[in-house]
Amino acid sequence: MKTNSVPAIIMLAAGLIDSILSIYYGLPLTKMLQQLLLVLVIFYVIGIVVKIVLDRNFKDMDKEASEEGEQDGESAEEATEEDGQSAEGVQNTEGNPKEETQENGAENMDSKDSE
Repeated sequence: MKTNSVPAIIMLAAGLIDSILSIYYGLPLTKMLQQLLLVLVIFYVIGIVVKIVLDRNFKDMDKEASEEGEQDGESAEEATEEDGQSAEGVQNTEGNPKEETQENGAENMDSKDSE
């Protein structure tokens, strides 16, 4: 997940709220600007902390998802090997599917004759 913009969004939202409240309460311009600067800096630091927490949590979630994906992939390979085919044996090495179907057809005819 892209979390690069989280600190800026949090900082700007806090600045907007502070500006609106400062205008509403009629603070003098110098006091309003000092307060706005302080709010922007504090909420930028808070945004950085939130970004770090999000990055760590999503990294853990990505690791868990990749581990589950690897386990699913291994079980699928085991299932195909149990069926008598390996994952590599499914595809023809020469890349010609007609030859593979002809071979399978010949095997099927031999098995019918033996019955």
